[in-house]
Amino acid sequence: MECSVCGKSDWKTISQVGDIEIWACQSCGRKESVALARLAPAGVPVFKPVKAVGKWTKKPSISDIKQMKLIFPDVSASDATLLRHFFLGISIDLGVIPDFKIEAARKQAVEAGIHIDFLPLD
Repeated sequence: MECSVCGKSDWKTISQVGDIEIWACQSCGRKESVALARLAPAGVPVFKPVKAVGKWTKKPSISDIKQMKLIFPDVSASDATLLRHFFLGISIDLGVIPDFKIEAARKQAVEAGIHIDFLPLD
């Protein structure tokens, strides 16, 4: 970035608060505030969170309920409440997971007798 006063590109960061930095031109001393955009480093996957909602496909056993709570640790409902969800046909809020874990979660859930839908958070 060129200085609008002297045209040089020699900047020094003199302070930073969050994603805002104050730069000073080394040639003329002009100060400029700059908003930074944080990007993931190359090779680091960027993921989108998705909401997982499930329904029992069969009457759950105690081990099915415990398995579901291992797969989806955000589920805080009691075992009795989760069993009632089966009898009433009510969906279960399974929490939010990163989109790159969808296939693994789906596979584990099928084994525990749960059908899952993944909904965008937008």
